[in-house]
Amino acid sequence: MKVLIDAIPTGTLNRCASTVKMVECYKTLKSSYPNLFFYWLVPSGTTEEEYAWLPKDPAIKYIEVPTKEDRNKEYWSVSDPWMKLFSFSVGLWDVDLVITNRTHQVPFMRWAMSKGLPPRGRKIVIIEDMPLLSFKKMCYVSGGDRNANLSALNGYAQADLVLNPSFWEKQHVLSLAKNFYSPSLVKDLAGKFIECLPKRIVDTHYKSRATIEALMNKERKFTLSYAGRMVNRDSVTEAFDVMTKHFIMGGDDIRIVLCTVSKDFGRVKHDLIEHLEVHRPDREEFWRIMREESDVGVFMSKDEDLSMSMLEPIIQGTPLVVYRAEHALKTLGDQYPFYVSGVQEGYALVKAFKDNYGAMYKKFVDWKQEYFVPLMTQRSEKILPDYLTEVMAGWEADMTNFYQSMPANEIVRLIHAEGVVGKFKINDVIETLCAKKLVDSPLAKKSTESFNEGLRLTFDTEFNGFRAGLMQLGYVDAGCETGEMVKV
Repeated sequence: MKVLIDAIPTGTLNRCASTVKMVECYKTLKSSYPNLFFYWLVPSGTTEEEYAWLPKDPAIKYIEVPTKEDRNKEYWSVSDPWMKLFSFSVGLWDVDLVITNRTHQVPFMRWAMSKGLPPRGRKIVIIEDMPLLSFKKMCYVSGGDRNANLSALNGYAQADLVLNPSFWEKQHVLSLAKNFYSPSLVKDLAGKFIECLPKRIVDTHYKSRATIEALMNKERKFTLSYAGRMVNRDSVTEAFDVMTKHFIMGGDDIRIVLCTVSKDFGRVKHDLIEHLEVHRPDREEFWRIMREESDVGVFMSKDEDLSMSMLEPIIQGTPLVVYRAEHALKTLGDQYPFYVSGVQEGYALVKAFKDNYGAMYKKFVDWKQEYFVPLMTQRSEKILPDYLTEVMAGWEADMTNFYQSMPANEIVRLIHAEGVVGKFKINDVIETLCAKKLVDSPLAKKSTESFNEGLRLTFDTEFNGFRAGLMQLGYVDAGCETGEMVKV
């Protein structure tokens, strides 16, 4: 089976939450199905450092494609090289499962991957990291609310599964769907739209006694932190406003730390910026800073999906001052003790931590043990990658039915009769058959991009049908080159 991984990265791959989710999906699928092969799309110009961080596996073929730095632009448009990869006759025509962030492009994928025939088990799974819908007030939507809603809903409707790392958005998605879809389609969408954690969260950390005592004995500075992208939609300014007053009043006793994946400060303008201690750490270093250095974080975002910038500090043992927003209430629960409704409350709460850190940290520990850990344990029973194994099982059932119903056509019989020993590529054998004049057609040329450009779709060939026929005769995928198989 061939799996295509198609993330929309933000920043460098080793610091991108979307790519981290894809790595977890790969690990789960590979452990459950060792014979899988992967096509993995990465941005053009991916660095050696990024490749070093990505999984190293001979069953993975990394393919560079042009990618826009602006995530919103990438959602709404795709490059020609990307489009051709999904064609049923050129590019990666033997893909069985697509795992993608490109909600709005799923209808195109459906159209491009099959020549008007049943998809024969081909699956598309969306990992919906950032729904571009009208209820997301801080997200950019293109063409107005109606256009954005229809575009996203159409992508969900045509996917096999939508995995949403959030616990507040599904109700809004279904509410919007009722404005456009019949009850049966809304019911179908409700069944395939799954809210789930991206990875298991059962091991949580707390600050060591030595770390807390060093702060209370004034052996180190009281450290405030902000973690997240430097974009105004994340309410960076409000968070900086909370921290600024403490910086002004605290003098040398206050340390302000910024952990971000952003390359620069973009349009964020604030007096505090010149006084920040800026870090652009990888995930492991970020976790260490939260465990060992940050005493309190400030998180004032009003509109998020499942923000790992909010969850990860808490997991690592750093309490956060959190703006009371729907996304936070559904993620952390109503019992979280450090919600605020604005900058003034945020300032007062940080001051309470600075004045009596031991007592305030005990509140955090009590909440975490009583509410947070049980909640995360329950949600970790089935996480995002686990749902992909169910999709795999569905693919196997579909293909078994297909094998039994599809007789081997003439081309399949000729390839089989050729008696190729070891690995081979279907297109190479077809080229040999054409050279021997056993096939009297331009079939060998049809898989070439130059020939295909001038060919009407009506006369194009769905090469995956030959692969399916060969599978019926005992052939299996043998590598991560397109159409590479072997007889077992």
